[in-house]
Amino acid sequence: MDDLTKHFRNIKIFDNLTDQQVESILLIAEKRLIASGEVVMRDAEPSCELLLIISGSFEVRNGDISLAKIVDAGIVGEMGVFTEQTHCADVVALMETKALSVPKKELFDLIEKDKDLGLKIYQNIIVVLARHLRDHNLYLEFSDALGN
Repeated sequence: MDDLTKHFRNIKIFDNLTDQQVESILLIAEKRLIASGEVVMRDAEPSCELLLIISGSFEVRNGDISLAKIVDAGIVGEMGVFTEQTHCADVVALMETKALSVPKKELFDLIEKDKDLGLKIYQNIIVVLARHLRDHNLYLEFSDALGN
């Protein structure tokens, strides 16, 4: 197993995929080198790809407010790709970042061809989105407790 495949397996939405399924996604993925400061996703624009961080980091921003930092083995774009909603914030590279771009159309074509792959990815997406929701709820509860 090469380094890219090992790295790919650390990304939650791809848990429990077979080696063949991982390879099929890697075949449609494109390597990208993203410059520091580059905006890779813009608020209110449609999601057309998943970006998987190999090395580097992104910041999720709403205007001047930092909402989150995404680092190695992180992923951005998954909410929009799988919910058909536009981006809800800007995503900016904090440093030169190596990433894999998985185009939405090609990913959905794979899911259509391999129903088992689709089932696993959608199960994992439910876990990821539920975790996002839980984390957000905890943040709101903590903010309320502090009177913010």
